[in-house]
Amino acid sequence: MLVEIHNSDQALDKLRAAGVTNGTLLGLAVADGRTAGFATANTTFAVEGDTLVNDSAAQLIADVDLELRPRWVLWSNATATTLVAGGTRLATCWDLAAVHRLLDGVWRADPVRLWSKMRGLTHDAAPALGQLDLLADEGHDEGDAENPERPDGYLRPEWVAGGWAQSPDRLAAWASAALQVAYWQRQQLAVLPSVNDAEATARSESAAELLCAELAFDGLPINRAAAETLLRGIIGERPSNETAAQAQRLARDRKVLQHLPPGSG
Repeated sequence: MLVEIHNSDQALDKLRAAGVTNGTLLGLAVADGRTAGFATANTTFAVEGDTLVNDSAAQLIADVDLELRPRWVLWSNATATTLVAGGTRLATCWDLAAVHRLLDGVWRADPVRLWSKMRGLTHDAAPALGQLDLLADEGHDEGDAENPERPDGYLRPEWVAGGWAQSPDRLAAWASAALQVAYWQRQQLAVLPSVNDAEATARSESAAELLCAELAFDGLPINRAAAETLLRGIIGERPSNETAAQAQRLARDRKVLQHLPPGSG
C-alpha cells in the first residue's frame, strides 16, 4: 500500500515499523533527486519534493542511510550517480546489474534482461517500443498499465523507456520490482555450486559500483610526485624533447623485438 510521507522522521518511522535495520534490503528508485520511491518486503511509498516539509528526497535518503544503514537495492549505479550529483552518497547497496554480471558472466544488464532472467523468459522476445507502437493502444495486453509487469511476465516497454519515473506511485512500484529481483538473485547466489559465500562477492561488486559513481563525479585523486617516481622507475626519466622521446621508444621496442624470430620485421 502506498503512503504519503512529508519528512524524514515519517519515513524513518515507516521503515522501522516495516522492520528495516542495518543491512535490510530496501528498494529505491530515484527520478531526479526530488522524487523517490521506496519498497520493503511489505510496504511501498514515495516522496516528492513539493510535499516534503523543510526537506528534499535526496536529503531524506541521506537521513535514512545514516540512521538505518539499509542495503539499498538499485537497478544500476545510475541511481547512485544521480544521488552523488545531488550531494547524497550511499553507504551500501545491492546493485542488480553488477550481481547479474556476476551470476551470468555477461556485461549487458539492463532491467529487461534482469527481469526476464528472473521470470525464465527470453529477453530477446521482450516487447519493445517502436515507431508503430507510438500509435498503438497501451492497454492492448489487457493488463494494468500501472503495473510494471505485463500479463505475459515481461516488463512493459513504456516503463523500461522511462515511464517508471512518470509519477511517485510508479517510482514506488519500480523500487518494488527491483526488490523482487534482488530477492531472486540472493536465492540464485545461495545455490551456486563450489562457491564460498557468493553473496559476499555480490556485495563487494555492488560496493565497487558505488565507488565508480563517486569517482565519475569527483575524478581520481592522484599524487603527481608519487606517480612520476613510479613511472620513472619503469620507463626512465621524462624526455626533454621529442628526439629524446623517440630514442626512449626505440630502446623499449628493441627489448620486445629481440624476442621475435629473425627476419620477422
